[in-house]
Amino acid sequence: MKKIHQKCPVPRIGFGLAALTLAICGQPFANEFYGTTEAFAEEAIYFVMTDRFVDGDTSNNQFDQGNDVGQGTWDRSMPCSDGSAANIGYQGGDFAGIYNNADYIAEMGFTSVWITPVVDNPDEAFTGGSPLECGAGVGADKGKTGYHGYWGVNFYQVDEHLESPGLSFREFNSKMEGEFGLKTVLDIVGNHGSPSYTMTESQAKFGQIYDQDGNLKADHMNRQPSDLSDDESLHDWYNRGGGLAQLSDLDDEDPEVMDYLVNAYLQWIDQGADAFRIDTIAWMSHAFWKEFSDRIRAENPDFYMFGENFNYNAGPLHSIRNLRTVASAYSIFRVRERSLSCSKTARPTMPISNGICTWTTANIPTPMSWRAFTTTTTCRA
Repeated sequence: MKKIHQKCPVPRIGFGLAALTLAICGQPFANEFYGTTEAFAEEAIYFVMTDRFVDGDTSNNQFDQGNDVGQGTWDRSMPCSDGSAANIGYQGGDFAGIYNNADYIAEMGFTSVWITPVVDNPDEAFTGGSPLECGAGVGADKGKTGYHGYWGVNFYQVDEHLESPGLSFREFNSKMEGEFGLKTVLDIVGNHGSPSYTMTESQAKFGQIYDQDGNLKADHMNRQPSDLSDDESLHDWYNRGGGLAQLSDLDDEDPEVMDYLVNAYLQWIDQGADAFRIDTIAWMSHAFWKEFSDRIRAENPDFYMFGENFNYNAGPLHSIRNLRTVASAYSIFRVRERSLSCSKTARPTMPISNGICTWTTANIPTPMSWRAFTTTTTCRA
């Protein structure tokens, strides 16, 4: 078969994925391949960690938050041994900061802005976790705050650091697109909530999840995952094996967890989110994301989603914890392929359907939902 070198129709994101795409497409592959045919893949996406971008409204900075318990969240500077400094507190970036600089983003040629999660996070610095120092790895969260947005406690509520009068999340989305032609890619989390154990004593909101009416639905109670009890209903949503760092690890097999997350994220779409970037996608099962994406798209057909997986080899993309064969119909990326054949170096364990091929490596079934890195596929416009 003739080898082809053409462009992949994958999202253009403003920090490195473009180079990765070129690296993929610069290689000769054996089969014709479509990364996706979704229209949103034409977007040029600019990533913003909202709190670290621009402080557009100092009135929402919550300067005194957490000070009453000695765990203030504002401007927590941490000196490093090399003379530099890190900051693990809030710095003031908000919707107003993005909106006030939207012309700068649009003038660079971007058509969408990917923002970090907007959901409510805890109101104190975390007292648990490993001691924090510059260059520390995963789990060294002692003293950190939720400035990044990934420690959700109420997935229905906007964090108080972000909105301004006349610039709610809904108004932000409307003005960004209406005035600057910029769509919103919303970063979402399904895998976990906030840090939930190893605290010196329980802290407000940490390890807890609330619903749209402010009712407490889950509470880790500062217990190790192995100490959670089946007799305590507030433990039902959490896994007993733990997960990333000390984060409250949501049970992806619990129907109530699914309902909570689907309904929460549907309301953000109703308020103007144009696409989702899914955090820690590989830490939950393919079956979970299949149902999640089906339910989202049942009300918002062709809604675009893409996910994070820290794995340089896309061949064995799969759920890290749940190495199990799942329905081959799953496709969060809506993969489209013409003539697909499995690699000669791996044996398929079940039929290919909707762009999914399950491989066997060391007798472990690993469903694969994106095949751009394998040597048997070809990028094609």
